[in-house]
Amino acid sequence: MDFCHQWLEEDYNPFFLFNADGKINTLNTSAQFLLGETSMQTIFNLATSYAAASFGFKRTHIDVSYGKYKFFAIEVGYQNEEEIGIRLYRTPSQESNILSVRQDHKLVNIYTLLDLAISTHAINHTTKFVKILDPSLPDVRLNANLLIKYVTDIFALHEESKHVEVKLALKTGEYLKIEGKKFSIFTLTITLDSVTSDTKVGYFSDMAKKMGATFLREESSYLLDMVLYT
Repeated sequence: MDFCHQWLEEDYNPFFLFNADGKINTLNTSAQFLLGETSMQTIFNLATSYAAASFGFKRTHIDVSYGKYKFFAIEVGYQNEEEIGIRLYRTPSQESNILSVRQDHKLVNIYTLLDLAISTHAINHTTKFVKILDPSLPDVRLNANLLIKYVTDIFALHEESKHVEVKLALKTGEYLKIEGKKFSIFTLTITLDSVTSDTKVGYFSDMAKKMGATFLREESSYLLDMVLYT
């Protein structure tokens, strides 16, 4: 898989490529999760309904919801009559606690916090950690104690994991308005190679709310969306 395809595969926004009969030729991981909430035919109909009149690409701002997934825009493109692609742009919900900016948030270095959580777990475990960290994030205001507890509790829940990936990335092109100001969003993703029946989704969701963040569980990954409040 080349770099462009890998980037598309890792995209937070669902992407589908259909053939002329409405069958899927290609889709990324986010699109696979979306199909748990809606049908392939529904997405194909959306693509054909908002396609440009002639070959090319067309982006449309439209509010679309499928189960727990909400989108603020779609982009449809086709260069021939054989294939048509669509990308759905996920939007942070105004109803989620990602909008909350708590008074107990202190300006901290998130890289240092993650290193501390990893070092603490590594004392009694032989887990191999792989860190994929966006180096451009500045110091950010958040509840440091809660974040460390969130991360270490995930590690403890999957203490049999031999390989853990910790990824920190800015969500390019996405932001929230708080009191008239725009704030970027960044995501902390923890992916583990062990499986547990007790995922404690409710527990981690509650912890995320206390941090003013949004929590999402996808298979072996735990995702935490946070406001880049400096």
